[in-house]
Order: sequence, then structure tokens, then C-alpha cells
Amino acid sequence: MVDAAYTQLKRQIMYNELPPDFRALEEELALRLGMSRTPIREALIRLEQEGFVELVPRRGMRVKPLTGRDIRDMTEVLACLESAAAEKLAARQAPAR
Repeated sequence: MVDAAYTQLKRQIMYNELPPDFRALEEELALRLGMSRTPIREALIRLEQEGFVELVPRRGMRVKPLTGRDIRDMTEVLACLESAAAEKLAARQAPAR
């Protein structure tokens, strides 16, 4: 259940379903995902360690906004992926000699 909670919460953060500065209590997230608080709590701890959320005692969690460095890092990764994809596509499209 922890992995399912982690995957769902991370996906919702990545797809902006839980936008930056979104705040919620564990109970609210448990209801939203249809599971108990324990896997939610453990998933939130993992997400905090990865820098996606901030846990606030007795106040729940807050989705952390992206920093300029986060955006630069994502842009760099995207450029590498696009370059690799273009090379593979070009290799497939090259006429046989």
C-alpha cells in the first residue's frame, strides 16, 4: 500500500493535480486515495526526502514549489532525451545501402 500511495501522490504532484503550495492533512489524502493514514504517512516521508513535499507537524503537508534550479535540471534532462530520441529516429529512417 505504501508504494501505491507514493506512486499516486507523486503522479498527482508531477501532473499538477496537487499544485505547488497545496496543503492537506494525512486524513484528507487518505480519503482522497481511499486508504488508511499509515501508507499515506510513509509515502509522504519518502516524498519529503525527495524534496517534493514539506511535512509540517500537526498541520499536514505542503507541496513544495519548483525552484529555478529544478526547472533548469528538468530542461537539461528533457533536452538529452529529445536528442537521444531524434538520433534513434534518424537511424531508423536512414535508407539501407
